[in-house]
Order: sequence, then C-alpha cells, then structure tokens
Amino acid sequence: MLSIGDVAERANVATSALRFYEREGLISSVRTDGGQRRYQREVLRRIAFVRAAQRVPPSAFNTSQSSVMVISPSAARSTTARSERPISRWISCVR
Repeated sequence: MLSIGDVAERANVATSALRFYEREGLISSVRTDGGQRRYQREVLRRIAFVRAAQRVPPSAFNTSQSSVMVISPSAARSTTARSERPISRWISCVR
C-alpha cells in the first residue's frame, strides 16, 4: 500500500489532484486507523489512464459514449457514472 505522497510522487501529480480523483470516483483508497489514505499499486495505472484521457479533446468522443465521463467532471458526478464505474472497464481493456 502506498501513501498519498508516494502516489503523488510516482504519478507526478499533486496530492490535491489525487483527492479530486478520489472525490470524483476515479480512484479509491483505504484509510488507516489514523485517517491517512493508502492506495493499492494499481491506482498508478488508473491515474496514468485518467491523465491520458484528459489530453484527448472531448470532440473525439461521441457524447453518448460513457468515455466522456472521465473527461467531464460534471458527468462523472452523476449517479449513473458512479454506479457504472466506466474507468474500470477501460483499464481492464488497456491491460
């Protein structure tokens, strides 16, 4: 398990970005007894995918496709986006 600082350093992102991704349901962590976040190593792959998706222009996607949910924070907040967890499906396809 990796601390938030370890993940931020390895993924080259700010800790605030990790908290945002977690709030949006793109990554997850477990908490220690002291309340600190701990991430599994697989989260590094998810973060790399999210960052790559952020560089793709939204016009490259058909708006009816679930892939837009990763790019659009407002869509990611929707109940449907949270329940379907589309990023999990995409990451499994990328492996």
